[in-house]
Amino acid sequence: MATKRNNKYTLHLQEIEKKDGSEANEFTEFDIENHDDILKLLNAAKGKLGFKGDNESVEFILGIKLFGEVMLRNRKNPLFEEFQPAFAAFMKNLKSNMSN
Repeated sequence: MATKRNNKYTLHLQEIEKKDGSEANEFTEFDIENHDDILKLLNAAKGKLGFKGDNESVEFILGIKLFGEVMLRNRKNPLFEEFQPAFAAFMKNLKSNMSN
C-alpha cells in the first residue's frame, strides 16, 4: 500500500514588535505537512472571503489549515469530538465561497 504524500513546509514566526515597547527578539521555526497546497490556497483566497485585506485572508487560511490538519491526524482525540461535525460543515462552506 502506498503511503500518502503530503506537502511539506517550514514555518518561521518571528516577533518584530512588542506591544509594551520592549525588545522583540523571539522566534520559532517548525516543519509541518499538509494534504493541501497551502501556498496555492493563500493566493486563491485573496479578495474572496470578505476580510479587510489580503493579510487577514492569509492569517485565516494559514490558521485553518494548521488547525484542521492537526485535527485530522488526531480525529479520535476526545478534544475534537463535538467540534468535528461543525468544522466539516464550516470547511464545506469555505470551499464553496472560495470557488465563487
